[in-house]
Amino acid sequence: MTKQLIAFLLSLFFSNNVATIIPTPSPKPFFYYYQINQQDNLVVIPNFDNPKDSLDLISENDCKYAINGGLYQENKKPLGLFVHNNKLINKNIKSNIFNGYLYTSNNILDIGKTTIDNSQFIIQTGPYFNLNSSQIDYNDKTARRHVIARDSQNNFYIFSIFSPDSFVSGPTLNQIPEFFQKPEIKKIANFTDVLTLDGGSASVFYSPTSSLHESTFIGSLLCWK
Repeated sequence: MTKQLIAFLLSLFFSNNVATIIPTPSPKPFFYYYQINQQDNLVVIPNFDNPKDSLDLISENDCKYAINGGLYQENKKPLGLFVHNNKLINKNIKSNIFNGYLYTSNNILDIGKTTIDNSQFIIQTGPYFNLNSSQIDYNDKTARRHVIARDSQNNFYIFSIFSPDSFVSGPTLNQIPEFFQKPEIKKIANFTDVLTLDGGSASVFYSPTSSLHESTFIGSLLCWK
């Protein structure tokens, strides 16, 4: 071995140069979605007492498509306001996270930060995002996210957003508005506001084209017939 080669090999081992490490980008979230037909009949199915598997609920109620409702507590009660068939099941709570409502008025679905009187049902959930305004910073972990989104034509959609390597993982709450700014999402519609439902393991999505099952009982099911 020549002296020149030995010197070159030694320079490789004792060089002060540090290789640049390029971080691997996070995988893009996968998603399922389905546009709601306002002519379809929306039925809210509470599942707090003696909970059933969503597959049984979907079969028993002949759902065309469905998604889970809001969060629930350890005492098997909904978290926040819950009105079912004009009957108060649980009272409203003040929260920066659960700051939105899903409700019907004259059998027409709506979402927002307030409700109106004489709603057939109301589910308090969140966060609610107005995609055209500044957002609150939510310190939250990653999880599968299920949402109801409205576009500029007042059409509604159900979405399931998750990681490609884990059906129960997905974006943080802060990343939900960013998701709806993606070019592939804007091709679907120009979305204006989004209401977050329960997510992670206690969430279910069902449509004619795709489905995701829960691993923990859901508190309620939104079923369109």
